[in-house]
Amino acid sequence: MLAAAGKELDIEWPTDYRALMIELGAAVGFVGEAYVMFSPCSELVEINHRVQHPPKLDLPTPERPAWMAKYQWVQDEPEEEVFPGLVLIGSNGGGENLAFDRKTGAVVLVPAIGDIEDAILLGADLTEAPQSFERDDMFDDPVHPYDQ
Repeated sequence: MLAAAGKELDIEWPTDYRALMIELGAAVGFVGEAYVMFSPCSELVEINHRVQHPPKLDLPTPERPAWMAKYQWVQDEPEEEVFPGLVLIGSNGGGENLAFDRKTGAVVLVPAIGDIEDAILLGADLTEAPQSFERDDMFDDPVHPYDQ
């Protein structure tokens, strides 16, 4: 299942992540003081599709008043991903998503409401990332790897 998700999401899963998912399938718990949820393999494609290509709500406009609006989700695919180059793998349960950089394998934390420029580098790989979670000052002086 993880291999199929990797193919669909165009990522070669890092060895440490692959080992974690083979062992646990998903994981929820604390790393130091930080709460971490790794999404189940079976949900990775759906989660990435939903977050990277969110639907839009068809709302009333001046040209089309409320009585004409359908109040439905419109499934237009944007040309670009919301977080280009990233594959979401979980969250911290507090409004931020954990993600891998497809090119480097680095682990970043991206806000659910924000841009890729707001991403915070957690580590060069999944083995290094927990050290960031254990720091109390993780958000005080973050490294923004995609800041332009």
